[in-house]
Amino acid sequence: MSASGAQVMSPDADTGTRQVLSRGGYFLGDGVNIRSRPVDGTVLGQGYLRETFTAYCWSSDGYWIRLTAHRGNVTGWVSVNYVFYTDSGPMGYC
Repeated sequence: MSASGAQVMSPDADTGTRQVLSRGGYFLGDGVNIRSRPVDGTVLGQGYLRETFTAYCWSSDGYWIRLTAHRGNVTGWVSVNYVFYTDSGPMGYC
C-alpha cells in the first residue's frame, strides 16, 4: 500500500504490465481484531470465521498482514495467526 492507501503495484517482467500485490484469504476465528497498526493499534473492526479478505503486505517482522475485510470494507492489520490464504498471489512487505 502506498501512503495514500492505493495498492502497490509491481512490474510483470514477462508482459511489461503491472500487477497488484495481493492475495485472498479468510479469517480462522470469530471476532478477529482488525487494527490501525500491528500489536497495539486501535481496533477498527473485526473479522469472523470464514469471512473473506484481500491481503496486501506483511509487517517488517512478518507477524502481521495489512488487509481489507470484504464485509464492512475495513482495512487494517491482523495477526497472521488468525488468517488462511486461499491463493498464493504475490505479496511483499509494507
